[in-house]
Amino acid sequence: MVQQKSRTRAFLSLEIKSFYRFPIVECFVGVFTLLAFLNVLSVGSVTDFDVESPENLAGFLQSAASALLYLSVFPFMYLLVLLVPVLVSLVIAKPFEDGTIRTILTHPIKRSFLLLTKILITVVLPGTAATVALLLAIQFGFGIQPSVSQVALLVGSIWVFILSVASVTTLLSVISKKAATSATGGVVLWYSMVLLADLYGFPETARHVINPLSAALAYVLGGDGAPLLADVLVGLLGALSMAFVFIVVSIALFERSEI
Repeated sequence: MVQQKSRTRAFLSLEIKSFYRFPIVECFVGVFTLLAFLNVLSVGSVTDFDVESPENLAGFLQSAASALLYLSVFPFMYLLVLLVPVLVSLVIAKPFEDGTIRTILTHPIKRSFLLLTKILITVVLPGTAATVALLLAIQFGFGIQPSVSQVALLVGSIWVFILSVASVTTLLSVISKKAATSATGGVVLWYSMVLLADLYGFPETARHVINPLSAALAYVLGGDGAPLLADVLVGLLGALSMAFVFIVVSIALFERSEI
């Protein structure tokens, strides 16, 4: 048991040193943090407040809160669709191209553990960066804070959305074994799916599964046409199920692939 833990730590250390060197982590954190502060600064431009009418303060604060949440979460969705496939392809597909995967597999580890570890790290990095950026935006945005349950729903939807994008790109990476192909395919596929889900007449349940982050944001903001909490949770569960299927298929193909 002790020897197995030592081997696992050695592998994780090798994985991080190989694929997460400066400035990858720093860029992720910097981009999301910068976006969060830019969103906070832009809230004032999308809200109307007459300084000569203090009685409108309550309406202004509500409008500012809604705008802040929208501007803090919505841009993350498109940024994640761009960055996550690129990160996954560099971590999973590129080692096939340069032969690094052969070196990694000389360690006494299971292929399934190897792939799951790579997926976990590619989800944790952008998920943590996006979560911190969202919390910073809410904390410094006029001092307005949504409820704990609303923040938890938004944070959970961010992580589920990232896992969904990463799982699809993982499957593309295992099949193509080429970084450029999997990255391009992941970005194009998810941008197409997100845009398709926004079309009028697209089934609501399928829309929430494809884009649980957008559904959670619409629920928190409320208003006409906002989904129910049950619909959002169904979307999150559906997205998790979809990601699980893609990951299982990816592991099965990776176990059988010749390297």
